[in-house]
Amino acid sequence: MQRIERIGQWALQFTPEVCLTQTPHGIVLELSRCLRLWGGLTQLKDQLVKGLHQFQGEGSQPGLFLAHAPTPRAAEWLAYNQQLRSRPWPDTAQASSLHEAEGLLSRLPIQALHELECCASFLTSIGIHNLGGVLKLPRSGLAQRLGRQGPKVLKAIDQALGYVADPREPLKPLEHFLQWQEFTVPTDSCSLLAKASEPLLHEALAWLKIRQQGLTQARFILRQGRQTSQSLDLHLAQPSQDLLQLQKLWHEKLQHQPLQQTVHSIGLEVLGSEPIQSQSAGLFPGPISQSESLQSLAERLYGRLGQTGLVQPELQNSHRPEEAMKLKGLGLGTKGTDKANNQRRTVLRHAGSGLGTKLHGLRPSSAKLAFRVTPCA
Repeated sequence: MQRIERIGQWALQFTPEVCLTQTPHGIVLELSRCLRLWGGLTQLKDQLVKGLHQFQGEGSQPGLFLAHAPTPRAAEWLAYNQQLRSRPWPDTAQASSLHEAEGLLSRLPIQALHELECCASFLTSIGIHNLGGVLKLPRSGLAQRLGRQGPKVLKAIDQALGYVADPREPLKPLEHFLQWQEFTVPTDSCSLLAKASEPLLHEALAWLKIRQQGLTQARFILRQGRQTSQSLDLHLAQPSQDLLQLQKLWHEKLQHQPLQQTVHSIGLEVLGSEPIQSQSAGLFPGPISQSESLQSLAERLYGRLGQTGLVQPELQNSHRPEEAMKLKGLGLGTKGTDKANNQRRTVLRHAGSGLGTKLHGLRPSSAKLAFRVTPCA
């Protein structure tokens, strides 16, 4: 999967309508239905930009160019013009209405319009250098002069101005999450591996948020050659979307698990997830916060000691006192029956309580956001 497609998959956590542009390295988002959820356009753009910075490679500074317009093609053209003029974020081309969009589009040079590349030389030869000059030409005569490309060019202009619908196929969320991060130089440093895993964790959490689920089991795959790899699993006591918690568990795993060889690339696969239910935070520590602390401790011990190092008591159907209970592995994040999962949650919940008191076409609107990410150097 290409990098821009991975960014598009990540952006699905903000809106279900995400489309790739016809030109490379561009994405269009329909935001009119979710602005209130994210607190407005300004807050949403800030979160979007902050998250996009997680995708930049080690030592690289990819450019980010944003535009906001009522139609997807207008936003796409304005964002491409921002790139041609070398005006990255926080500079943003913004049009809140079709009238404002027409004014901004009229000043765009022909070079910023991908659909007009086929006739750029002809338009330049007759003294037309921007879209405003094209709009002043007789429509019927322009279509004849452009030949076979005439209907395509006029349709693109009408779509940008909101006269014609601009249907696009949205991205579909991945059915199974497995992504890779390549290294330019093989490494055996645990700190570099932890740093390289951060973008993968961000992508995995975005994928889980789309499905409204929390992570219970994940696997890091360390490729150490063409035919050699090492797998390290993470197990969680409860479904989680907490990035800091996952990073802490991954650090613990790296510190207590020796690497067999130098690592060429690292992959992250989600092996288990369950629906997550959010809880209101309390002002003072109570049974809920103490139960979460116990779960965090169990997860860290599981990462250090392994599957057989952490056990829990299990009642047995026997009248003999010496056989009424036996110890079994806690089995965090492992796949099992619903009964076993319910027993695991009951044990943790009781233990915590004991510590305390107890696509369709994109329509014209005022919220089409297009952005372009230049390739990393």
